[in-house]
Amino acid sequence: MVHYSTALLSAAVVGLASTVAALPTDIKTSKNVAVGIPVLLDSNVPLNTTFPGNENELVDYEDDPFPDDLEVELENPAGLEERDLEKRMTATQYWRQTCVGRHNQARQQVGVPQLQYDTGLEAKACKWGAYLAQYNKFEHGSTGENLYKAWSSQAFDDTKKLKSCQTATDSWWREISYYRYGQKVGTGNFHAYGHYTQLIWKKSQRVGCCAQRSGDRRTNVVVCRYDPPGNYINQLPY
Repeated sequence: MVHYSTALLSAAVVGLASTVAALPTDIKTSKNVAVGIPVLLDSNVPLNTTFPGNENELVDYEDDPFPDDLEVELENPAGLEERDLEKRMTATQYWRQTCVGRHNQARQQVGVPQLQYDTGLEAKACKWGAYLAQYNKFEHGSTGENLYKAWSSQAFDDTKKLKSCQTATDSWWREISYYRYGQKVGTGNFHAYGHYTQLIWKKSQRVGCCAQRSGDRRTNVVVCRYDPPGNYINQLPY
């Protein structure tokens, strides 16, 4: 059995987001999902980027790229362009295009601008994810951040790791069910929908994601960083 947990940190809180549209039929649901406690910040107060954890402990635990010989199944889970499907992609390219593609599918649904993939944000996400995976922690390291954690009695192989960005993004996307359209951040149950509102935050322009595994490979942590960060209190996501 695989268990899942999610957590988010944002620049503040967003109101209950609405069920403005149905989820795609290819998004699977899971009973084993928990949402972490978000951090609430005020837009009039400088962002606090000091979070639990020692910066000196942020090791490159599993910061290597996906193996070059890892075969990629071009299933097109994230609306990739046909020209991308026709060419052979490395696993790293597939990870990046799937991450940003799945994000942009959610954003297209509500009519906000698409995100661009940022390798600088990815590098920071890898560093923090390595810390979480190595020390078995689940806490935020930055504003504008979504976390996802899965653990199992069996190891997460490279293929499962490769597909975990889509799984994480889908779990955040499902939170649309708890958001009421037009409600500002800070009202309602933010813990239930805050990952989703960061996912579709209109002013966010870039995203970078990384997956890191524990030493026994039975835990996989996905970290996504967004810039500019979203979820400001008393603001609408779009």
